[in-house]
This record gives sequence, C-alpha cells and structure tokens, in this order.
Amino acid sequence: MAFTYSTTLAADRDRLRFLISDVDSGNIIYQDAELDGVLSMDSNVFRAAAIALRARASSFIEKAIQFSIGADVKAALSVDRREIIKNFNLLIASYEARAETPDEAFDRFDFNIDKFGRDRSHYQGRTEPEGSWE
Repeated sequence: MAFTYSTTLAADRDRLRFLISDVDSGNIIYQDAELDGVLSMDSNVFRAAAIALRARASSFIEKAIQFSIGADVKAALSVDRREIIKNFNLLIASYEARAETPDEAFDRFDFNIDKFGRDRSHYQGRTEPEGSWE
C-alpha cells in the first residue's frame, strides 16, 4: 500500500489524512490513491474528510450491536458498539459545517468585548475597501 504523510500538512492529502486520523504508517486506513480519488470528488478538504469518514463509518454498520449478559445483575457485562457510528456522524457533521464556512471570512478584525460582555468588535471582510474601519 502506498502511504505518504508529512506533518507539515502542506498538501491537501496530508491535511485530509490528519483530519481523518490516518497518519500511522503501521496502521494504514486509506492508500494515497484512494485519498487522491476522494479529493477529486471534492477539493474542499473538510468535505473530502466527511466523504472518507462516511465510507469508514459504513464498515462499522454490521458491527454496530448492543450486547448484554446478565442485565439484571449489578456487575453485568454490556457492550454497545453503536456509539462508534454516532461519533463518526458527529465528526462528519462538524466537517461538513466547517466546509460551508469560507476559509477567510474576515481579513482583519478589531476584537473588543465591553465590560458588560457585549461584542463591540469591528470585522472587515474582503469586500470592504482598505482602511474602512468605523
């Protein structure tokens, strides 16, 4: 299996590996070519991470069981593997939400919270002309 990863996160594939926690060369989840394929499906690394995680979560569906022995006994043995998929879905949802947020929604900001906790900050996005602070 071809596996490359750089901790500088300079390339999209490295960022994608980081986001899906596939950084251990001794325990490879996806080959480079597979991640390149995912990135060709969507160039936004957060949406690509959601796609890769959704595919990974699907491998846990058949293992998503709840099993209990002696449920009426105080020291019963209980295993619930359904939480794995729920946690994947939470992470997928957070990456999809992040993908919808522009990388640089604001160029500059003047952070200012007054003594009453109100946000009095001034934000300047890319559409405003240079030097137009209020």
